[in-house]
Amino acid sequence: MLDEMRSGSLPAGVDPLNPGDPPAVGPYRLLGKLGEGGMGTVYFGRGADARPVAIKVIKPELAADDRYRARFQDEVRHAQQVASFCTAAVLDYGDDAGRPYLVTEYVDGRPLSEHIKQQGGLPPGTVHGLAVGVAAALTAIHAAGLVHRDLKPANVLLSISGPRVIDFGIARGVGERSGHTRSGFVVGSPGWISPEQVQTGEVSPAGDVFAWGCLVALAGTGHHPFAGSGAQSTSDPLVVAYRVQQRMYDLGDLAEPLRTVVAALAVAGLAYYQHKHKPAAAEFGRPAKDGDMSFQASPPKCGGKVKGVTAKEGKLCQVTVTVTNTGTAAEVLAPADQRLLDGGDGDHRAIMLFKGRPGPKTRVNVQSLPSAESFTGVLLYDVPSGFVPHAVEFHENRSSNGVRLAVP
Repeated sequence: MLDEMRSGSLPAGVDPLNPGDPPAVGPYRLLGKLGEGGMGTVYFGRGADARPVAIKVIKPELAADDRYRARFQDEVRHAQQVASFCTAAVLDYGDDAGRPYLVTEYVDGRPLSEHIKQQGGLPPGTVHGLAVGVAAALTAIHAAGLVHRDLKPANVLLSISGPRVIDFGIARGVGERSGHTRSGFVVGSPGWISPEQVQTGEVSPAGDVFAWGCLVALAGTGHHPFAGSGAQSTSDPLVVAYRVQQRMYDLGDLAEPLRTVVAALAVAGLAYYQHKHKPAAAEFGRPAKDGDMSFQASPPKCGGKVKGVTAKEGKLCQVTVTVTNTGTAAEVLAPADQRLLDGGDGDHRAIMLFKGRPGPKTRVNVQSLPSAESFTGVLLYDVPSGFVPHAVEFHENRSSNGVRLAVP
């Protein structure tokens, strides 16, 4: 095995060990390094039976978290039940000097991300095979009670036996709705995170299906469907996230029938999310509750002027609202959580909040509301010149369902 390292005969994509890397983890001798990420380092090695394996060693700062370690062990047990077709089989796990590690089957394959970067999209027939193979892998993962949570091209290997999905569902988002671990790691990669996870941190199998659609589109066209192509192309994660929310996808020359399937996922997936989180209907002039906050508002007035504020989009719209905290804990009214909608997909967030009549001296960034107290003020929106308001949405916070008041 040492000869394997010295001879330089490591498999393609495996880097030599660095001086600071351990020579072994548990009963597994380490021979090279496959990669490193937010959760830990992945090594190439062999066990006592000389079988090549991939060993993921968790970072010390995560290993020190008792909740993380408990979740890690629980999810590894689930992962061992995942059928190995189209995935890298989980073989073993353990603890080496306080560092949890996971051992999986070593898949001799090229990451899809590397292929796309160097050669562009796959041929139509190969894309179909990839779509079916990754779908089969997700079916097996979900059947075991897991969610991949980070499906992306780097986690799909193109092997001689077909596509293989790796790095699924192991101790991510330790019991926290926000999708963060206690050490601050974010679950998911920009461009591959579903709309519901972007907005609320909600993680579910549906998020994997969304990522599958993006993956298939990228494999067939060579570009991410929400990153755009040509002059509209971008790698800015914030722009991509915005396009995801607005369904601004570009499927290029993706062949049928996958084109129709992926387009349906992009639209229907967001439509399902929006239906699930549909705001409650309410009326102007009457109190409407969202969580512990009660809103009573007047219809929006557009086209007026506000001293010290210039409309950058076209014109300003104002909504007068009285907000009451009906709960026992303090709340915060954030203008960016309050929306003004047109009759289509236009969604404008308030740019300013004023206490009383709008003016330079009455502007507040956010308004704190102690229990049982009320606040009356004006929300200001910057909208296009031709904008016609159809509804106002008020939210207790960014992830709440909200209440929607239709403009009469």
